[in-house]
Amino acid sequence: MRTLSKYIVKEIVGPTFLGFCFYTFVILMNTLFKMAEMIIRRSLPASTILKLLALSLPHIVVLTIPMALLFGVLIAIGRLSSDSEIIAMRSVGGSTRVIYRPVFYVSFAVFVLNLVVMNFVTPWGNTAFQSLTAEIFSSSVEREIRPRVFYDEYPNRVIYVNDVSQSGEWSGVF
Repeated sequence: MRTLSKYIVKEIVGPTFLGFCFYTFVILMNTLFKMAEMIIRRSLPASTILKLLALSLPHIVVLTIPMALLFGVLIAIGRLSSDSEIIAMRSVGGSTRVIYRPVFYVSFAVFVLNLVVMNFVTPWGNTAFQSLTAEIFSSSVEREIRPRVFYDEYPNRVIYVNDVSQSGEWSGVF
């Protein structure tokens, strides 16, 4: 790789990484606030909360990678343009194609990374997240169910238990 290409890639990578961290943090905090009721109501341990956040990361990363790349390219090219470095590169004989070729290569590498994350990692993460969430809900239902009280926490479902024995068995479930 030529020195000019390395320089342009280095200018893109810094803002892209910063944008990735920022966007991921913002969307992750939004996810955490949406899960806050479930976390507080069931008094989940920190390890379960971290596991929930980690399993929601693939879905978030698929969104933030393209945004971060756009942010990084705009900042890098804008800075090169404002410092007149693009004019200097063109004055020494570099064509526009040579200047923007590293941008294309970085964009293609990020595209392949996002494609892999979207097709392989995200489905696994979503499945694991849904199963952990269902496990959290179902484990807490047994403790929260009281006899002769309607329990409507599940969407489109209402649970009514007529009696709960000393061993925890339900009878008269509707």
